[in-house]
This record gives sequence, structure tokens and C-alpha cells, in this order.
Amino acid sequence: MSIKIDEIRSFAAVAETGSFSAAARRLGRAQSVLSMHVAGLEADLGYALFHRTPKPELTARGQELLPSALRLLAEAQRLETRAAALADTALPALYLGIDPMLEAPVMIEILQQFSKAFPSVRLQIENITGSEAQWFFKKSGMNAALVFSSEPAIETRERVLGRSPVSVVVSKNHPLASLPTLTTEALRQHRQIIVHALNPFLPFIPGSFSDIRIDQELFPFPAHDSRHTGQPGGIPVFAVDHHAVSAADL
Repeated sequence: MSIKIDEIRSFAAVAETGSFSAAARRLGRAQSVLSMHVAGLEADLGYALFHRTPKPELTARGQELLPSALRLLAEAQRLETRAAALADTALPALYLGIDPMLEAPVMIEILQQFSKAFPSVRLQIENITGSEAQWFFKKSGMNAALVFSSEPAIETRERVLGRSPVSVVVSKNHPLASLPTLTTEALRQHRQIIVHALNPFLPFIPGSFSDIRIDQELFPFPAHDSRHTGQPGGIPVFAVDHHAVSAADL
């Protein structure tokens, strides 16, 4: 069975107007065309939709089918309207930067939820760090970024979304492993290797990363090594947006 939208449209028009001639005038078609549409639909279905009387009346099956036919025609109209609008409108897109150190399973779940909520939005993902956000905003047209830290500019807005757990882990032979508890002061006595991306807008200074130590401002929360108990510290996770994009805009 292959039901055609024109047949459904003719069936609904006859049912609503109560005559083939009135339905033909509404649709701007010849009455013979509508009669052929209804007959073809009935042939496909295998049963009559109208009693063949001077004024066509719906059969019991026709009355049962009419609400579904009207819903189908309304959806078809929305589809036609949307399709026509897309002919002159670019598909919405979101260019998003995400720090690669953010928890992958959490981010995947969030992105899947976004895709379901906004299926027509084209989502482009770029792995960046907080120091690179401004470069991507200015040079590549990135809309927003989820990073651990950033340096907001006048044209950006920044919001703290939460904190990501972080731990300081050392070898069992390291001097810190013998301490009953770890303090920030104890951490300052030992060098920490930090993987950090250069800010593209700042000149590179040789040796600028040769002596990095734990600092209260850099690491303001209690830390622990893998042998100690207690709650780990956390690094703030920021959301930075350059060109404000909201769900309403999409």
C-alpha cells in the first residue's frame, strides 16, 4: 500500500466540506481529480471511506481515519514551511572548544543530550586550553569554550560551572609519601611538572617554564597523594563565550 499526500488531502477536503464540488473549489482542482484521488485511496486501503449518496457521508472507517489524516496534513504543512525557510537560511552551527582534560564520559553524555535537543544544529568541537581560548575566539570564529582556566577579555563572558577533582600523586619513594598529611607548604618544597599551552598572544620567553613550583594561588585547595585519604582538591571549570549563543538562538 502506497498512500499519496494528494489523496489524503482530497479525502480530508471532501470530509470537511461535505461535497466533492466544494472540496474541489477549496483545493483549486477539478472535481474529477478529487474523485479519482478518493477512489485511488479507497482502492489502496481496501474499503470505502464514503457512502455513495447525493451528499457523501463518511463510513465508520472513514470517521476513524479522518483525525489521523488531518494530523498528517498539518505535519506536512509544517514540513513544507520549514523546508522553504531552510532554502534561504543557513543551518545553525555551534563552534565549541573543550579542554581535553575534562572528563570524556561526562562530556560525551552532555553532547549527546545537546544533539537530541537541537538536532538541526551543526556542532563543531575543537580541543583547546584556557590560554588558547582568546586566539580561537578572535581568529577562528569559535562561539564558546569549556576550559579549566581563562583570561577573559572585554568581549567575552566567563562563568564558573563547577570544579573538577584533582589529586597530587607521587611515587612511594618520594619524600612526600612519608608525610602523614600533606600541606600546601610541604608541596611548595618540591617541583611540579605542569603541562601548559602557551598563550598565542604572548611572546615566548626561553626558560619561563624551567622552575615551576606549587603556589597557593595556583593550587588553593588541599591535595593528597595516592596513599592518603581525604577529599581531593578541585580545579575550577569555566564556560567562556565570545559571541553569545543560547538555546533560544538555535
